[in-house]
Amino acid sequence: MPEVASSTGRAVIGMQRRTILILAACLAICAGIVPLVAIAYLSQTRATQAEQQHLADYAQWTLKRANITLTEAEDALRQLKGASGCTPAHIAQMRQLTIDARSVDEIGYYQDGRLACTSWGPVVGMVPQRKPHERLPNGLGLYLHVKPQVTQGDEMLVLSDATHNVLIQPQRMVDVLL
Repeated sequence: MPEVASSTGRAVIGMQRRTILILAACLAICAGIVPLVAIAYLSQTRATQAEQQHLADYAQWTLKRANITLTEAEDALRQLKGASGCTPAHIAQMRQLTIDARSVDEIGYYQDGRLACTSWGPVVGMVPQRKPHERLPNGLGLYLHVKPQVTQGDEMLVLSDATHNVLIQPQRMVDVLL
């Protein structure tokens, strides 16, 4: 009978050892996996935060660039206030503003509801003055996707007051160098 008790005791001790070994192996695996999962999570979180910050910065740079572009165009229109007719001096002033303002690609002058001249010179043909797509808070009109009638270039944005308009390439609004 003592042999049965001792073999039962050995079996219990053997099962306890096996349980302890399995438990120790599971804990060792968890101890190796948990830090890896935590590092992966933290890396992803930091990468996401860094990318969100970069996108927010890029959005700020883009807004700043768009604001600079519109301010330059608005300034060109302001400098033309009071200028009228398609005199050589007026055309030269429009041409010089086009050269000086990086954002401005072309300037037009409207007289009697039609385009009379541009920074390129007098206009032959009927190009009517249209209603703007939007009116900005400062009173200027904004036209989108305008195909220049004189130069036949790519579509542009147009900023206008009552008598003059300024053509701007849309890419200039988002031209941001990192």
